[in-house]
Amino acid sequence: MSSPVATPELSYESGKTLMAKGPQVLHDLMATKIPAATGRPLPEMEVRFSNLSLSADIVVADDHATKYELPTIPNELKKTLMGPKKLTVRKEILKNVSGRFAPGKITLLLGQPGSGKSALMKVLSGRFPMSRNITMEGDISFNSVAHKDIVDRLPQFVSYVNQRDKHFPTLTVKETLEFAHTFCGGKLLEQGKGMLEMGHRTTDAEALEATKNIFAHYPEIVIQQLGLQICQDTVVGDNMLRGVSGGERKRVTTGEMEFGMKYISLMDEISTGLDSAATYDIINTQRSVAHRLRKTVNCRNLIDYFENIPGVAPLPVGYNPATWMLECIGAGVGHGTEDLMDFVSYFKNSPYNQQLETNMAKEGIMTPSPDLPEMVFGKKRAANSMTQARFVIWRFFQMYWRTPSYSLTRMYLSIFLAVLFGLIFVTNDDYASYSGLNSGVGMVFMSGFFSSMAVFQSVMPLTCAERESFYRERASQTYNAFWYFMASTLAEIPYCFVSSLLFTAIFYYFVGFTGFATSVVFWLASALLVLMFVYLGQFFAYAMPSEEVAQIVGILFNSIFMMFIGFSPPAYAIPSGYTWLYDICPFKFPISVLIALVFADCDNEPTWNETTQAYENVNSQLGCQPMADAPETVGHITIKGYTEDYFGMKHHQIARNFGITIGIIVLFRIWAALALRFINHQKK
Repeated sequence: MSSPVATPELSYESGKTLMAKGPQVLHDLMATKIPAATGRPLPEMEVRFSNLSLSADIVVADDHATKYELPTIPNELKKTLMGPKKLTVRKEILKNVSGRFAPGKITLLLGQPGSGKSALMKVLSGRFPMSRNITMEGDISFNSVAHKDIVDRLPQFVSYVNQRDKHFPTLTVKETLEFAHTFCGGKLLEQGKGMLEMGHRTTDAEALEATKNIFAHYPEIVIQQLGLQICQDTVVGDNMLRGVSGGERKRVTTGEMEFGMKYISLMDEISTGLDSAATYDIINTQRSVAHRLRKTVNCRNLIDYFENIPGVAPLPVGYNPATWMLECIGAGVGHGTEDLMDFVSYFKNSPYNQQLETNMAKEGIMTPSPDLPEMVFGKKRAANSMTQARFVIWRFFQMYWRTPSYSLTRMYLSIFLAVLFGLIFVTNDDYASYSGLNSGVGMVFMSGFFSSMAVFQSVMPLTCAERESFYRERASQTYNAFWYFMASTLAEIPYCFVSSLLFTAIFYYFVGFTGFATSVVFWLASALLVLMFVYLGQFFAYAMPSEEVAQIVGILFNSIFMMFIGFSPPAYAIPSGYTWLYDICPFKFPISVLIALVFADCDNEPTWNETTQAYENVNSQLGCQPMADAPETVGHITIKGYTEDYFGMKHHQIARNFGITIGIIVLFRIWAALALRFINHQKK
């Protein structure tokens, strides 16, 4: 009788001690402890796909008729106004692909560029961006469960390592992996504890405690496995922020998908940017995971098969088998024999195809299999809502704090604009004259609009840069898009209010305005104006296909409504056909609050004495002062009267305008939430 396999002993103090004897020993330990902790064998998953086809209807321009025309003015006008004809063509991405991925094996997927390798893996992982122009046919099953029945839960048990390394650049390597662990790693422990309560055995309790220790240190284990110890406290970085190297960033991308109850790992060109030693370490770890933990990692030895095909040169001694196979099929690496051989026909007549058809005919495609366990996932995401909210909001605040080019620059810009406008208008202390009032209203309008537009232009590049990482995490069902929306909403509030406070504290008294209570309300209105522009910029970044388009549309939007705020032209002079633009202008309301606060504040308006041709009972408030040097067409009028009648900015409507401003801000956030939820600009 054979003796039982001894359980390897490791220290649970840290990830470093757990990895002290290499990944194989750790995986042996996990293969022993996890079944004992959960009360069932290690889960396995078999993937089968039969006659899988994927096609896309794409629109192409047919300019053949105008391509060879002379560049005359009529021809150019015709091309500009009419444009080229548009044709819809169908492009086949995958065609009648069948296969089977068995648990405990590594499968190497080879093919020339553009052959659909990435598309196949994205379809199997539930991350292919399906839209109305995409058509998918064929059958896919996971342990006998049809793909369509669990497509929204696939990311919970199928991981996909993307070709492109998109991360939040301001987070460190360790924080990035801990974030992934938090959202994917805790669910196994809850399930194991629930299963243990049914047993009450000492061995199960010890196994569960060991499993808890392993998963508590799992981010550090992944860091050790991928050789990221040196750079674990370095920010990941991107093209604009210096961080880890390209190879280290690729390892971070691989490590992010190591967490959670993943039964299948699909790795898309993970060796890009890595040296041979790093690639060997990663593949060696994945081989250990596949063999010991029964994971399916996406290599049957097909060398004999290729060598037996007539016309194919044998594998040279010491030559890379993968490169040799690619050369055999002519996958863009040179020395191809694809013009001489019909590999498709040869494969259909080979024993391998017969074996594949036999396997595909087994239970598991359209009928349940009694040999494979049923998969039950009650929730789309492993982490609960509170965990999602807490960590996504924390990450946003960390990201803003570590992006001084955006957050700190806003503070400097607020101080600079306050000093600049203060120096320009410091000598203009006579706001009670016609020219002084007009310049004062223009000063408040321009200062508020300039500071808001500066933030509007700077928030869009940051938001567009984050968008790709958000798309990747949303496709992985890491968290609900609502919490990303809430985090982006909350992270902006303190920066908007602090930057507006710095601006108001300098500008308000610099230009001769008085009243502490009024300055506080002025600060709140300025902060809401900046917040409105920030949220509008985020909406355009979410809704538009690129940063450039968002910038152009945003400038067009702001340029149109800037003319209808009520300053130039003033409200009374706007033509009747354009008053509807004045009525719906979102920026009019906070600007009106700012101007009415300082120029239309008068508790008791003075009375005009026809006998003396002067105002009586004039108090010290600026709005109560008679306007000097008024044109004859204006006549006698107070500062408050001119501000309200000519600019339409009334003091008694301040509370109403505050409420409307908050309502518009909420409306912009609703638009942004809808854009995040329903618009996806992923190209591939």
